[in-house]
Amino acid sequence: VGAMAKKWSAAVWESIAPALDGFGSLDYVRGALEGALAAGTDHGEATASFLLHLSGGAFAVADGRADYIKICARPVFESFMKREDEVKTIVRTRGAELERAGYHAQLEPGGDSGIFLLEDGRRKKVARDASARLEAAVREHIEQCSPGVILRNLVQDYVFRPLAVVLGPAELAYRAQVAPLYPFFGIGAPVPVPRMAATFIPPPVVEALERSRLACEEFIDSPARLADAAAGSMLGPRMEEARERANQAIDENLRRYLEEASRVLPEAEASRYRAQVEEGRRRLEQSLSRITQAGKQAASRAWPWLASVEAIIAPQGIPQERIVSLIVPFLFAGRAASDELAQLGARYVSDLLDGKPAHYVYSLY
Repeated sequence: VGAMAKKWSAAVWESIAPALDGFGSLDYVRGALEGALAAGTDHGEATASFLLHLSGGAFAVADGRADYIKICARPVFESFMKREDEVKTIVRTRGAELERAGYHAQLEPGGDSGIFLLEDGRRKKVARDASARLEAAVREHIEQCSPGVILRNLVQDYVFRPLAVVLGPAELAYRAQVAPLYPFFGIGAPVPVPRMAATFIPPPVVEALERSRLACEEFIDSPARLADAAAGSMLGPRMEEARERANQAIDENLRRYLEEASRVLPEAEASRYRAQVEEGRRRLEQSLSRITQAGKQAASRAWPWLASVEAIIAPQGIPQERIVSLIVPFLFAGRAASDELAQLGARYVSDLLDGKPAHYVYSLY
């Protein structure tokens, strides 16, 4: 992905930019993106430049494709090639152990080499019977080589020697499976730290929550409740309460009336009338439901995103940590979004050190 021509990144931005005119901090995001596209030679470099701009240069970026990293890691490439069969056995064995423990094996080593060759900017698989060619490339032109998923972690930790690495869920799963390779190659293993997970609630959603009197916690647990709550806010709480009271009164009085009728009328006749009354009651409930549906339609017109909010907040029922593009908080708040994220990060580190990492929910006004 990093090697993708930046013209395609620019084309994506140009296609969506006209739809963003209503955002208060569009100029901030546009300046950051267009500056990043001008500075980078490809998608990877442009992304790094964009992140540096948004963070105010709060961190350094090392491009894993850089020649200097591969040159420094040449001993690891060479050792990996010599022992690749053992490496794959270790990874498969560890995967089976994880599965027996109830986890998911993230890696299944294939028959090709775990080192790729770069040709015209693209990674090409290398068959195991072409090992002589690969060995020559590692020895003489390592800049033409690219580590696969198993070797990549070993390379970066051999070169940078981090004490800890911050990882997402998939990367943590990879690490768990390749963990035995660190002592196998004599490389110090950093402590894996789960990255902060945070859901951004856009201000229009916050407005809908406030008008609907729905707690944010309830919304995150069940996003579909917002549509019902929004409909209720359109109809008004008194109207919904009145409907509930009317239903209770109707049901209670109908029950008493039919009981009295059953004492006077023959059973067959009373049963026929009960069926007619129940049918009338069902039609009345349908009419009341149509009123509620009209409230939902009014809410949908006011907040057209309501129909898709559940799929955004919790796709397949799972709270999504990256519900929207990274640029969205910045479109609403500009530079202030960086400050908010920095505060969340500090809170996360504190909670993590206390053994209480959490999934955070935040918004910006």
